[in-house]
Amino acid sequence: MSSPATHVMDRLAKEGYTMNLLNKYQFTVSYRWCCSLVILLLISGKLAAQVVPFCPAGNTNFTQPFKRFMPGDTGTPLLKRTLTGPNSYCNDGTRAVMYIRPANYAHNGYWRAGNGQPAIHFARWVIWLQGGGSCRDADTCLARWCGTDGKSSSISSNMSSHNSFYAISEGGIFDRVPNNLFAGYNHVVIKYCSSDSWIGSNNLAGVPTGSSVNIDIKFQGAAIVRDAITTLTSMPVAADPHPLFGFVQLPPLQGAMQIVLAGSSAGGVGVRHHLDSLKQQLLQTSPNAVIAGVIDAGLPPVLWGPGINWANTPTPNYANHLIQTVLPMHAFRGTDNSALNQDCLNPVNAAQHVADGGVYPLNCYDATYTLLKHIATPFFISMDLNDFLPRSKYISRGFLNTQQDFVSATQQQMLNLATVGTPQVPNPGVFAPKCNDHVRLTEGKFFRQKIRDQLSNPGHSFHDLLYSWLNGGPLPNAEIQPAGTGSICP
Repeated sequence: MSSPATHVMDRLAKEGYTMNLLNKYQFTVSYRWCCSLVILLLISGKLAAQVVPFCPAGNTNFTQPFKRFMPGDTGTPLLKRTLTGPNSYCNDGTRAVMYIRPANYAHNGYWRAGNGQPAIHFARWVIWLQGGGSCRDADTCLARWCGTDGKSSSISSNMSSHNSFYAISEGGIFDRVPNNLFAGYNHVVIKYCSSDSWIGSNNLAGVPTGSSVNIDIKFQGAAIVRDAITTLTSMPVAADPHPLFGFVQLPPLQGAMQIVLAGSSAGGVGVRHHLDSLKQQLLQTSPNAVIAGVIDAGLPPVLWGPGINWANTPTPNYANHLIQTVLPMHAFRGTDNSALNQDCLNPVNAAQHVADGGVYPLNCYDATYTLLKHIATPFFISMDLNDFLPRSKYISRGFLNTQQDFVSATQQQMLNLATVGTPQVPNPGVFAPKCNDHVRLTEGKFFRQKIRDQLSNPGHSFHDLLYSWLNGGPLPNAEIQPAGTGSICP
């Protein structure tokens, strides 16, 4: 299926953009030569021996982002299931994986139906897309792989399933403790290993890098999402065989009563792009299910808004930012229409995209634009008013001048979302403390962080608000850190 970039080229030409710009970003050409790429060669199912020596000395180990669950540990692990779809591959060509745990799975007697839990929901599901950043071109992907991007110190497990643990533990919404009302859900964790915010569709071979190394890379985040959901809906799903953990199987997703599609950071970007289409797919087999999205971080101030300062940025406005910065990144990854929100791509919205300062259909690459303008599935979002990750990018790139500018703009955006909603979702859930954090859904902060009101009364946690919002009350849909008060940030 063709990409928005291929559809927009004629329009850009009509708008008077130079032929050099069109040639530079033309999809049919860029896949072959313009997008320097990254990483790894897969030969006979094994990582190519020549890849690792190009990384700095010592960066030869695959670190894992999950906590490993060992036989004898107390608790109930999530177990690995390898995905087998035709394009379910990580950046390095290893097979993508997900981790599963049925609602009634007991390990070492720790969990069984009942077990003192206030809510056991065997027909309810949490399906989570893991986050972990991304890369946009050859050099950033190579730095991501080698751990020289300042975010890791060894071979990136966010680009591979190599040496992935068989059994893992996750906290927060996946923590099987008495105070977690989501503990009794069926749990699915889809490991992030595609570096494309879950929407790439490209296989590249022999691409040069700045280090004069020709490398191969796969961007198949969209296929991984589709394969995982199709696998869950087509049959009961068993974990990969393992002699120490026995036979574990998820029940069929068909007939589910509640399905939470969640994602953190880059996973939240993936949820925004896929949410409406996944809802339609899931309703085919679970027509009575309540389906909602949960986005953990990733809603910084809108770039098409009047408060953004373009004077100190490489591009003069939102439209040029989409063309010169966003488009080549997605050309590199091979993002196509099938991974984007279909309402956003509808030509009837072209005039509005331009009126908002963008370029149809490139606005659809912007997951924030998609969320606020087009998504029709109910969603709950947690966004820290002083999220250090986007804050540093907004200030360093010149979009906003100071930390307070970022905090004020984010606070106003969350207030608008909570009071007005969006054109298609009038009552989204909103949790917006000021704790200088990024994500919290799968951490203890999911339960502990709260927001004080003007009288310094502690509010409710992300956990409390989310569960109430999903199940019809009684708590408010939104809590946002007011000016002049402080959040509780343990």
